[in-house]
Amino acid sequence: MIGEWTVDFQITDPQGTLILNAQDPVTGGYFMLDQARCSSRLPVRATVDEIPQGDGQINHKRWRGGYLAHLAIEMWETIGDGGKPACDTLLREMIDHLGLHTNALVNPRSGARLIWVPSGYSDSRMIDQAQLLTDPVMTNDGSIVSVEFDLDTPFPYYIDATEQQETWSGAGSSTDTQTVVNAGNTDFMPVFHVFGPATGFTITNNSAFDDDGNVLSLTYDSSLPGAADIDTGDFIFFDFFRNVAYRNGNLNNRKPGIDIRISDFFPLVPGANEIEVFGADALLKWNNSWA
Repeated sequence: MIGEWTVDFQITDPQGTLILNAQDPVTGGYFMLDQARCSSRLPVRATVDEIPQGDGQINHKRWRGGYLAHLAIEMWETIGDGGKPACDTLLREMIDHLGLHTNALVNPRSGARLIWVPSGYSDSRMIDQAQLLTDPVMTNDGSIVSVEFDLDTPFPYYIDATEQQETWSGAGSSTDTQTVVNAGNTDFMPVFHVFGPATGFTITNNSAFDDDGNVLSLTYDSSLPGAADIDTGDFIFFDFFRNVAYRNGNLNNRKPGIDIRISDFFPLVPGANEIEVFGADALLKWNNSWA
């Protein structure tokens, strides 16, 4: 959960950057987050059935939704002791500028982010691929004008801004094992690049398990119907969150090569993850993830 709202924040979107909790370079005013009214949450999707002709209920497997943040932004001309709320021309300019950015958060073409700098931490954190979820609502209590709205993301987590990388040399009949660390507190769905030449490979996370206690892995076999070898100079881009596989990131769909009988798009669990790659060279990209 996001526990502090008075540190440096910013929203980046197709219209640029909106600075929060510091002086806005465009209008000269201050868009200040109200600690008491801002919040974040990770929804839980739960389905239950009543036990027929008996007490209690049947609980089905539960899932997490996309991460949510509620922002309450106050508009000030000056801050600190004797701070002055924005009014008149400055208030109009700030409302116009804030509207520019909230409108840009509706289906942002190049994505948007809510970014902040936690106290005593070595990296920024962010809600990636953020979008506007609810209508911005403006209120005026007689002295301070504020605007409240919600952002959401497809991901069931927020992340460190710095992307981590690790490589494996598992080409041919060799196996390479590396340990990577998700320093966050929740599962992260990673991205893999697997390089040619290769006709098949297996990537296993010996630290992630299914409901029966079996380790999770992904196996690719170019002899499957609709599949193809990975040629020299090519790679397959695997996005484990979206469950997709494309040649060189945006070309031919290579998902038919995944042996769905024995494969899972597995997470990186919090802490150490022992990843084993057999049959190809690979690159892993991930971010520490938080809930």
